[in-house]
Amino acid sequence: MRRRADGGAPAPVVRDLAGVPGTAETRLRADELAGLATDVPGAPWTCRVDALLWWRVAGRPVRAAARAALPPAVRASAAPLVRVGALVRYHHSPVGPYSEVLGAVGLLGRAGPALHVPFIAVDSAASLVAGRRSWALPKVLGVFDGDARGGAVRAAGRGWGVTAVPHTSRVAAPGAGALRLLQQGPDARLLGAFVLGRGRVAAARVDVAVTGDGLTGWFPAGRCWGAVVSGGLLRLRPPSAPAPTRGAASA
Repeated sequence: MRRRADGGAPAPVVRDLAGVPGTAETRLRADELAGLATDVPGAPWTCRVDALLWWRVAGRPVRAAARAALPPAVRASAAPLVRVGALVRYHHSPVGPYSEVLGAVGLLGRAGPALHVPFIAVDSAASLVAGRRSWALPKVLGVFDGDARGGAVRAAGRGWGVTAVPHTSRVAAPGAGALRLLQQGPDARLLGAFVLGRGRVAAARVDVAVTGDGLTGWFPAGRCWGAVVSGGLLRLRPPSAPAPTRGAASA
């Protein structure tokens, strides 16, 4: 979020919530927009999470589908390398606890590696608004069942569903990382923001099933490499436009 010149509350990066590009499953109906609150915390965010992550390389057969999931400005700036899925439980966030599922495409472009999220769903209306306003994340509402730290985890919404079953190593070790989120606003601007995280990480194989016309073909499904993160700390930095150039960020 950009700080107002008078020093007040941050101004939203995105004002047209319905115009944030994403897959067909992320389109908001007029009645859904009418019921959303507007007074939500903006960036930056610091959150406590547990998460289940999985990924597959974007090989030639699915590369075209992954590219098709990208909005035009992102597609023109970078090429897909890997497909990523995640189910996250936010135990603490600026809008309270909630659950999240996402599908993302790992990219490599002129500004270095980045991650674009064309599909993301949550069970918090406040998180939906904050994600669209602050980071141009095309969040929609869904329902969730299960624990990201083990056992089957399910998420579903209007026209889509994701089920993930992890087979986790008993060995967990401290881990940390950072990535650059690259999204497109309704006005076709590129927005880049750093996301930094750390926690205890255990390797896993994850069996994933997915439904949804806008997800099949690129969303990572089948048996995937993955990881379970417990006791995680996640920091989402404010976005900048145009997207930041190659560089590193520290937690």
